[in-house]
Amino acid sequence: MLLCGICDVIKNQRTFLKKTFLIGLCMVLFACLATEVSAFSERHLKRLEKTGDCKRCKLDRVDLSGLFLIAADLRGASLQRATLKDAYLESVDFRKSNLSESNLTGAYLKDANLTAAKLRDADLTKTNLTGAKLDDADLAGASLKNANLTLASLANANLVNTSLSGTLLVRSDLTGSIIDHSQLLDAKLCFTILPTGKLTECNLQGENLIGVVLSQVNLVGAKLSGANLSHSHLSQSDLSFSDLTQANLSYVTLSGADLNSADLSHANLSDSNLSGFQTILRGTNLTHANLNRAYLRGVDLSYSDLQSATLISAELGGSLLNGLYYRGAKLEHTNLVDADLREANLFRALLNHSNLTSANLSFANLEAADLVGVRMDNANLTQANLKDAYMSGLGTSLQNANLQKANLINAYLRKTDFSGADLQWANLTGADLTGANLSQANLKNAILAGAKIDRVVLCDTTMPDGLVDDSGC
Repeated sequence: MLLCGICDVIKNQRTFLKKTFLIGLCMVLFACLATEVSAFSERHLKRLEKTGDCKRCKLDRVDLSGLFLIAADLRGASLQRATLKDAYLESVDFRKSNLSESNLTGAYLKDANLTAAKLRDADLTKTNLTGAKLDDADLAGASLKNANLTLASLANANLVNTSLSGTLLVRSDLTGSIIDHSQLLDAKLCFTILPTGKLTECNLQGENLIGVVLSQVNLVGAKLSGANLSHSHLSQSDLSFSDLTQANLSYVTLSGADLNSADLSHANLSDSNLSGFQTILRGTNLTHANLNRAYLRGVDLSYSDLQSATLISAELGGSLLNGLYYRGAKLEHTNLVDADLREANLFRALLNHSNLTSANLSFANLEAADLVGVRMDNANLTQANLKDAYMSGLGTSLQNANLQKANLINAYLRKTDFSGADLQWANLTGADLTGANLSQANLKNAILAGAKIDRVVLCDTTMPDGLVDDSGC
């Protein structure tokens, strides 16, 4: 029994000694490895400082704060979790380098080449990257807050969950980049080329986006209220249901864009290009919008709200405007040739000196509208409401227009040219037709009770009773 006890003690002591030895060996090896890594990094650093060449160097976790390098070669180098705070790294070649989780805050990286570099979760806050190449770089989760990326190239870069708040992206190229879930608050995107892709429901309220290129981009439901998008390119982009209230869209190219149900109230669209049948503004809120000199030829504006909007000298020829709500809209000197304005509400609209030749205004509401100097030759005004409309003066022309069953009660029609017009069953009660030209017009079954017809030109005119009056020929 005593012998067995002694044997057990010896065994336990051996086990303890073995464990102690192994632990000690591990600690020695770790210390040696750390020393070796440190020495390895130090050798590489010295080589870098001496030659400016450190391709595929191992500099992980090394503190390089304030490092001064110009045009150095660091291709394929590993700088994971390295500290490069306030480093001067102008024109340094970082192609395919690994800078993941590195600290580059305040670093100067002007014209640096970071093509295909790994910068995941890196801190690039206030970093100067002017003219830098970041094509195909992985910046997912990185911070670029208040960084300067003017003229930088970020084509096909991964910017998922990247912070770009306050970032200067003037004339930067983000073609093909992925910026899903990125933060762009207070970012400056002047004349920036943004990726073709999805920016749905993104928040760019009040942002400076002058000259930005967003062609063929999905911006459904985007928040762009108060944003400055002047001189931008948004052709063929989907902006349906987006908020563009009070946005500056002057001189913007929106041809082929989808603005269905978008809110453009109080927006500035002066001198913008929205032409083309593919451009959709159907059901759009354009109340109080400025569309002066806008090019809207062939646009679908059906059932949109243009109440109190201004469209002075705008081009709307061939556009679909049926069911449009235009109350109080200003359309002076506007081209509406061949426009479809069926059932449009143009109550009190200012249309003076506009061209509505061959336009379809059937069932339209033009009550109390200002139509001085307007051209409506060959226009379709069947059953249109022109009650109290004001269309007097030379140059106001409705030659060969169709006004069958139109409501012209108390309309001011002095010196208006109705030659060849079809006014059958039209209600002209109380209308002022003084000096109007009704030659070859058809007034069969028209109501002229209380109408002023002094100095009216009647030449081959069909009167309400069906008889032809040629007294003025």
